[in-house]
Amino acid sequence: MSDRESLRVRSRAGARCSRTSRAGLKFPVGRIHRFLRKGNYGRRFSADAPVYLASVMEYMTKEVLFVAGLQAQLWKHHRIIPRHLQMAMHAGEELDKVLKNVIMPQGGNVPKLYIVPTRYAQIEILPPTDL
Repeated sequence: MSDRESLRVRSRAGARCSRTSRAGLKFPVGRIHRFLRKGNYGRRFSADAPVYLASVMEYMTKEVLFVAGLQAQLWKHHRIIPRHLQMAMHAGEELDKVLKNVIMPQGGNVPKLYIVPTRYAQIEILPPTDL
């Protein structure tokens, strides 16, 4: 039975269904709603605000973990370590803009890649050899 079918069965029976499962998310919508209320971020906000915030947080987490997993595979590791997360946060242009002030404990320094124009040389990014 798929998730949608199970939701239909539960809703017909009159059982309660969480906002997280209704939105199809993994991040807790109710907890984020509580944090928004208690954090004094504003007097009022819509009921959709915590759902939207939870979906954005889930997307960002998936994106960073996906790139960190690729980084771990590139280095031939089986586990994601803080260094992989640090490299993933600064790998893409968009993630780097959003997470530029984030400091990751045990993440190390982010190497600055100086791009040479393509008419002079072709740059290849290779996995590190010193690890």
